[in-house]
Amino acid sequence: MMRRLLFCILGALIFVGLLAIPVAADTVNVYTVGSSPPGNALDPGGNNIGGIPVITWQNFYDGNPGDSAVLSILAEGVDGGPNAPGGGEFDEVFVNGNFVGDLTQQDFYSPAFNLQPGPGALPGITAETWSFFDVAPFVNHGLNTITVVVDPGNWVNEIEVADLSVPEPGSFLLFGTGLAGLAAMIRRMRK
Repeated sequence: MMRRLLFCILGALIFVGLLAIPVAADTVNVYTVGSSPPGNALDPGGNNIGGIPVITWQNFYDGNPGDSAVLSILAEGVDGGPNAPGGGEFDEVFVNGNFVGDLTQQDFYSPAFNLQPGPGALPGITAETWSFFDVAPFVNHGLNTITVVVDPGNWVNEIEVADLSVPEPGSFLLFGTGLAGLAAMIRRMRK
């Protein structure tokens, strides 16, 4: 009986994981170093790698008007935590000129300006964080301009990967049906 329950839970988790797969997604490898003021970023060895105060790229959106749209950004070195001056780094994100929010801060602060160029982070100095934004009201079918403005309070970061996706229609209906089936099976097993 316990084995059956575990298989049901595992099946439900796999089902939920499959639902998270978007129908259409455009992933862009940005790998651009941000710095405000410009030119303050350093590599792991302390060599200057520059950095620009405004990072801009384009993502393609294959959805239709009224479809949901999610922008996901993986960034390195967005300082935060209790010791961060001014409450941390507030890097603003815009889609086609519309403000959608700030990048997610890492949970600690480092006074170093070092970054790991390309994929990855520097343990104890930087961390990678994902930020998610509902951008449905701001995207157009086709190319969309995404902009990150680095907090002008003397901060550095790197935008690594950006994904603009259209979640699968009907996911919530399928998810709800799966949960209802799981609940019915558990109730039947208890009898």
